[in-house]
Parts: sequence; C-alpha cells; structure tokens
Amino acid sequence: MRKTSKTVLYLILIVLCVIGIAAGSFFDLAVSEALYTGDSLAFRVIGFITVILFFESCVLFLGVLCRQLWAGCKSVGRRALVGVVFLYLFCSTAVLGGAKVLHDPLFAGCFSKLAGTLAGSLLAGAVCFIVAFLLGFIINGNRHDADTIKVLIKLILVFTIGFFIAHYLNCMIDRPSYLRLIAEGSTDGFMPWYRLPKGGKLLMSFTDLISSHQGSFVSGHALYAVLFIIIFPSYSLVIPSLKKHERVLTIIAGIFAVIVILSRLLSGNNYLTDISFGALYSLKFCMSYNGVRRRS
Repeated sequence: MRKTSKTVLYLILIVLCVIGIAAGSFFDLAVSEALYTGDSLAFRVIGFITVILFFESCVLFLGVLCRQLWAGCKSVGRRALVGVVFLYLFCSTAVLGGAKVLHDPLFAGCFSKLAGTLAGSLLAGAVCFIVAFLLGFIINGNRHDADTIKVLIKLILVFTIGFFIAHYLNCMIDRPSYLRLIAEGSTDGFMPWYRLPKGGKLLMSFTDLISSHQGSFVSGHALYAVLFIIIFPSYSLVIPSLKKHERVLTIIAGIFAVIVILSRLLSGNNYLTDISFGALYSLKFCMSYNGVRRRS
C-alpha cells in the first residue's frame, strides 16, 4: 500500500479506537450484555488461530533473520555465535508461545500436567513452531541484505513488545471478563477500565510468563490481530514474490482482525475498551514499523 493510503487507514482506525474507548467508558457492560452469544467452539478456534499465527509468524521471521546473519558471516566462529543466539531466541519464544497454547481455552485443561511448567511449555512450543523456524531459515537461502536485517529486527521487536504489554497488563490487572461474570452468576463484579485495581507488584516473575491469567484488560487477541496489518505484508521479506500482493495481504489481515475483534466481543472474553486499548497499542507499533520500512 502507498504511504498516503496507510496513513489514512491508521488515522481511521485510531479514531475508531478512541470512539470505542469513549463509548466503552460509559457502556462497556451494556455492550457486552447486548452482544453476548456464548463462548462457542467457533470463537475458541478463532482465538487459538490468532495465537498460533502470531507466534508462528514471529518464529518464521526469526528463522529468516538467522539465515540472513548466517549468510553474512564468513568465519566459523561468528556462525557458531549466531547459532547459539538464535537457539536461545527460538527456545525463549517457544516457551512463551507453548505456554499460551497449553493454556488456550480450546483445549479446556487437556494439558494440565504440562501447563505452567518450563519443560511442558518448551516442548509444546518446539512441536508447534520448529517447522516455521526451519522454513524461514531454508527459504531465505543465502540472501544477505542489510536493510532487510534492520526491518526484521524492528519487526521482531514489535512482536516482543506487543506480547509483553498485553501479558503484563493481563497479569497485573485482574479485570473480570463478562464471560467470567456470567460464570459467577452476577455482574456485580464488573469494573470500568478507569477504576481497575493496580496489582500488588510492578514486575512479573518467570512463573507469571508461563501461567494463565484471567484478566481481560487489554485484549491480547485484538492486539495480535491488528498487528497482522503489518505482519501479513511482511511475508514478502520471506517470499519476495509476495511484494506485489502486499495490498491484498493487508486487506486479508484487516478482515481477519475484524473477525477476531467481533469474536472477542460476542464471546464475552473482552469488553469494548479492552479491545480498543489493545488495538490502539498495535496501531502505534504499526506506524513505527512502517516508518522504518520507508527509511529502509
């Protein structure tokens, strides 16, 4: 997409997010009550696909970046260093992604013995994401481009910051979702976003990173879904022939984001403000990332 088109798109989405925050500040509970249809299997599948796509894409780009740096190294020592660094990065990502997979509502406690453990999270993540890493590493071939490396680093930072913002807020702020209130049999526990209690600590522990959290603020799924607006077109970094299809990939990402957002509202997993704040964070990352791509 052209620079002007992207700017207009982001401005429209930002305005919609601000409207969502303003409306949700007064009508969060009313909106959830009006739209709630139950947490169906279809909504759980959509949520699971969102998480898988997010982490698969991150690992895919890690594989490409690893091969790009590997191709630029002439000595065995430097290649070994690259290998060690990316082994650590892959394992770290696998642990975080694996923990999300194990705790996903789609499986409803099927992996309770593995969930919340380092070994279980690493195993689940390795099984789910190793193919994506190897695919990125192999497809890149011997290509080595300094500008591509800069863009990939920026993109992976976007993944990392996006994940930690959503996970940190979910961990530190226990805002009960509408679905949770329904399960408890009363909406008396509803809290507007501007009155949410602060957590008793400022930093997350390692256990917090691989544990399940019930807080709905902010919507991590909405944050991930809006990030697909830059993630999908960035697949051209892996397969250059997709460069001419970036507009189509952006449109597909936009449609998918709408589906994810609606599923979170209809299922009662998130309030309107949860989604609006999550999307707003994502749009900031999208604008920053596209600024880097233009300079490159």
